[in-house]
Amino acid sequence: MAMERDKLRYRDYRGTIRSIYQREGLLGFYRGYLAALMGVTLVHGCAFFIFTKIKEWVRRNLPGYYEKWYVDFTIGVITSSGQFLAYPFDMIKKRMQGQGYLLQYGEQASMFGYRELLSKMWGEGIRSFYKGFTLNILKTPIALSTSWTVKNQLNRRLDDAYDLWLSSS
Repeated sequence: MAMERDKLRYRDYRGTIRSIYQREGLLGFYRGYLAALMGVTLVHGCAFFIFTKIKEWVRRNLPGYYEKWYVDFTIGVITSSGQFLAYPFDMIKKRMQGQGYLLQYGEQASMFGYRELLSKMWGEGIRSFYKGFTLNILKTPIALSTSWTVKNQLNRRLDDAYDLWLSSS
């Protein structure tokens, strides 16, 4: 990819901020923000919904297991399936953010808005929405399951009534 070339790397945070501001102005820091927001909302919304529904099922059908850490971990892995739906938003965000580089080094003639970028990516094929997905699908289940497990185990230690909300279902 053009954005991975050595001549395009920044030296430090200050240089990064200065370069983006000089090249793209204040709006350069927010390029791709809408796509990122939509993707995060979708991932975490799906994860919370899936986790809650599976946890309710475990509480009703396997009552002796719902407080076990490995059940939280397993359900956390399952919740990462929402990443498949949200990953295209991450790719759109990355492409929006990388346009400044491509424009500066002459590899792109002008900045694209969302509509133009989506059209360009669609023309490149569905794979353009999932570049790098393999690595992401390896790290996301571990991250989500660890987060759910730590959160639930900590809440159980701090509040004995933490899982009682499930019994009202």
